[in-house]
Amino acid sequence: MRPEEIIAEQLERHRMREAREAKRTESGAELDAALTSDPFARTHETTLTLERLQQLEWKRFEVIVARWFESLGYRAVGSGTGADGGVDIWLYRPGEQRAFAVVQRKAWTNCVGPKLVRELAGVVSGEGVETGYFVTTSAFTRDALNDRAAQKLTLIDGTEFVRRFNALPEPKRAEIVAEIYAGDFSTPSCPTCGVKLVRRASGADRSTFWDCPNFPRCNYTMRPRVGSWSDWAGK
Repeated sequence: MRPEEIIAEQLERHRMREAREAKRTESGAELDAALTSDPFARTHETTLTLERLQQLEWKRFEVIVARWFESLGYRAVGSGTGADGGVDIWLYRPGEQRAFAVVQRKAWTNCVGPKLVRELAGVVSGEGVETGYFVTTSAFTRDALNDRAAQKLTLIDGTEFVRRFNALPEPKRAEIVAEIYAGDFSTPSCPTCGVKLVRRASGADRSTFWDCPNFPRCNYTMRPRVGSWSDWAGK
């Protein structure tokens, strides 16, 4: 090979090496930008935050609560759509056919007051189970926490649920978070049909509302609450 050919080949190899390095640098910059714009992306495989919890629509919130209880060794059975009688999830110990506890969950922005706490305590007595859990994305009022009925229950607010969830082993957290945040996790589901609601506008002011796509078979509607995650609190 002639000297000029050797030099040309070396230059071409150098050019190709620089092109590969530039491509890697560009990809890395894009990844860093994505991680910076979405801090949760850095730890989404293992960690839950209160902000992300409060982005869940009611059905996904129910699922993450059920998965958390299952990770503790219980069998969690949802009550399904429609009227639930004050019970969202029934808990069973391994090998037992009778539920030992009931769970009520509220994907709310407002604090949960004593009325709902008393109602759950009444369900515990009426169903003859040992105890009940009330889990919410928000918080409980002081009156609710101090109510006598609360002594029969375990009250878990959003901050406490995040703490308990993140205490799970890392592989289990990653598995649950991947399931819960797959696809559309924020559009509310119809509590009657279970399908995703559709946002519509009506009236002269074009005010928006959530509507069941199965209308007229199902006439469920929900008014969005602007500026809070209660937009997703359909049940």
